[in-house]
Amino acid sequence: MLSKYCILILLNCILLSSAVASKQNTSRKIVEHTFMSEAFSSERVVMVQLPEEYNSKLAYPIVYVLAADDFYLGKVFDDIVHKTNQMRRYQQIPEIIIVGVMSKAWYQETIGEPNQLGQFLTEELPAYIQKRYATHQHALLVAHSYAGAYLVKHASTLQGRYAKLWSISPVFPNVDYIEQAVLELKSRDLKKTEISIFVEKENVFDVNLLQLLLGQEDSALGVNVDIVDDVSHHSILPHALETGLYELFRDYRLPSSEHLANAPLTIARLQSTLLARAKKYELAMPDKNILNNQVIAASVELANAYMDSKQFELAFEFWAKSNSRNRHYFINRWAERYQASGDLESAQTIWHKMSDIFPRSPFAPFQLMQISKRQQNIEKTQFYQQQLLNLYKHIEADEYPMFTAFANKLINEGEVDQGNALLTQLASSAPTGP
Repeated sequence: MLSKYCILILLNCILLSSAVASKQNTSRKIVEHTFMSEAFSSERVVMVQLPEEYNSKLAYPIVYVLAADDFYLGKVFDDIVHKTNQMRRYQQIPEIIIVGVMSKAWYQETIGEPNQLGQFLTEELPAYIQKRYATHQHALLVAHSYAGAYLVKHASTLQGRYAKLWSISPVFPNVDYIEQAVLELKSRDLKKTEISIFVEKENVFDVNLLQLLLGQEDSALGVNVDIVDDVSHHSILPHALETGLYELFRDYRLPSSEHLANAPLTIARLQSTLLARAKKYELAMPDKNILNNQVIAASVELANAYMDSKQFELAFEFWAKSNSRNRHYFINRWAERYQASGDLESAQTIWHKMSDIFPRSPFAPFQLMQISKRQQNIEKTQFYQQQLLNLYKHIEADEYPMFTAFANKLINEGEVDQGNALLTQLASSAPTGP
């Protein structure tokens, strides 16, 4: 007998079945494949999204998705494509291949007659995809709702082909199904972290029952449960996917600020990290120029992380490497924030180091002069004041924007006469057009 929750889900699916979900726009190539399945004795359709710059000589992580749209408000494959493209754009995950397994009879295939689907997923589909695309041998299989319950019950069948199974908001049709799933899980030697269940609080009862029946002594079976707050049966899908992928590919991203505080990363170590990442994920091994560009691209993020943890020597190693046109702004901004928080020592350190990278910038000597004035250090005040005067003597044309911004800063900070005098000097010596 169906539980009240299952009935609500089925009613909701019926009401939503006529809704039309708009397809996500993506610049990445999506290919539709139709081929004959011996398991089903009929044609099957799969949708394949390839990386933006797909290279058949490389091997890519692959995510298989049971696109059970009749249980979902929207399009499962489209939403997963959209979320993974977004994460890839932000460099949170590597390039991956996504395979959407399409069907118009998911309940029948996953709950009613699952053996055909098992044969298709373990034998026919992987062979078909691997023959046509360069993929890693071990894959991830994702499913939602009743299809998610199918993954849990048939994990022992699927585990040999799929390294990880993600069941998102599984809906078990009845208690007998849960009990059968427990027997299946206990009958095979499943590895730790093999199965992950992402479930919202409103649907957690059946998952708790599953864990209870598995028993504490069988915790080594490795059914990991992530209970997600403030989501529904439908909205949990993109949330769970993002959470899972973020954890799965945690070593693909640059180290976090917390990690860097305990294990500093120099440019040399960053290069080694990038090479190791390319090797692990079977990316194209970068040559010297590409590796240098990757280091440059990562420099601003790492420099900011080190500024936050006050590891200024390492921070300026990366600031010097960066070619960002905004690095002057970022460095000065950090100094101003430390000054505002009362940490004058850090602010002064930053402005001193900033002068090494930007010897023609008036911002650092001006701020250091102001600090020396407040500290009544006449010698240092005169030193920085002379630095400013030397900078004013000859201003190159490409420096006009910086000195104009500095003049406006002087005016905003009450140094009206100095600011106006500098603006007048800039106006009188500005190059005239043809």
